[in-house]
Amino acid sequence: MEFWDSVKLEMIKTGLTCFTLVVGWLLGQRIIAYWDIRKKRQELDIAIAREFHKLYGEFKEVSRLWRAFTFTGDRNQQLIFPDTTRLDLLKRANASEGSVEAIVVKLATERDLTDDDIKTLGLFRQVYQQLRKAIRDGVPLESTYGTSEYTLFNDLASKIACIISSNKNKMCPIAEAPDVLRKITAIRSEGLNRRVLPTEKRGPS
Repeated sequence: MEFWDSVKLEMIKTGLTCFTLVVGWLLGQRIIAYWDIRKKRQELDIAIAREFHKLYGEFKEVSRLWRAFTFTGDRNQQLIFPDTTRLDLLKRANASEGSVEAIVVKLATERDLTDDDIKTLGLFRQVYQQLRKAIRDGVPLESTYGTSEYTLFNDLASKIACIISSNKNKMCPIAEAPDVLRKITAIRSEGLNRRVLPTEKRGPS
């Protein structure tokens, strides 16, 4: 009997050891999967931030070129633009606006946005739309250094950069995501006449 008791005891020890190893392996896999997902999200956030910074620079470049193209004041030396300048700038403005729309959709569905965030994204969309429409209609763009529009654009850009880097990821329910996006797209350009946006204190994440 002592022999079989020893065998049973060893079997129990072996079973407990195997159980501990399996539980440890499963927990380890879950931890590894969690950090892999987090790392992937961070990489995507960095990619979005880079794309956003690129779009910010593209807006500045296109708007300055358009202002130079539509400038009617006196020049010591008149600039000569190619015949395709307006169409080329319109294409660039359209491409930038499309990229901004893509970023807006991603933030609307993956970030925990406040009402102020929603308004910021909506107004930022309108800035790009105004640039595209100005080029399309052949009218000057009023946003220049020192104007309220110029200041507001920089304020909006800085706010969105903070939203992107906030890491407040939240996968919106299917029913909620379209509502957030509708609120963003419902923002009209009249709000661009305001010099600053209301600042809403963020609650705990």
